[in-house]
Amino acid sequence: MTFGSRLKVARKNKNLTQKELGEMIGGVATSTINGYENDKTLPDAKKMYLMMLVLDVSADYLFQDETRNDVKIITFSPDERYIVDMYRQVNDFVKISVKTGLELEIKRMNDNKLANIDSPSLNTKDAVINLKSALENKENQEILRKIISDELLRSLPNIQE
Repeated sequence: MTFGSRLKVARKNKNLTQKELGEMIGGVATSTINGYENDKTLPDAKKMYLMMLVLDVSADYLFQDETRNDVKIITFSPDERYIVDMYRQVNDFVKISVKTGLELEIKRMNDNKLANIDSPSLNTKDAVINLKSALENKENQEILRKIISDELLRSLPNIQE
């Protein structure tokens, strides 16, 4: 069912006419309510809120079929969640380094697939575990910071005094 058809069902369940609903949400014309119910237009947020109150329905009810096909559920393993949480805590330079490292590894893996070479890479689970333990190591964090600092300095134009 569409938003409009759910709106119409909800209105009829409350035994309201289009005119009565329009009056209850602030003097909306019958033709406008008809437009909502026939999916020609959508109400603004204020009118939507008032209709939900009057009809005693939720936005989930009104829009459930409108969004179901557009939503992709993504789930993370505990290790993936941990990596994401750590990534959110580091500065932009570390994020760039991580992103670049991942892009290079994916490119290498794809190049190996194109050349029909068995990749010596670890499986994904092992790689995540190794990255997790590497990022927990303070010495590795310092080395990574140094690499990023050196790379940043090399990327700056040479300024001579």
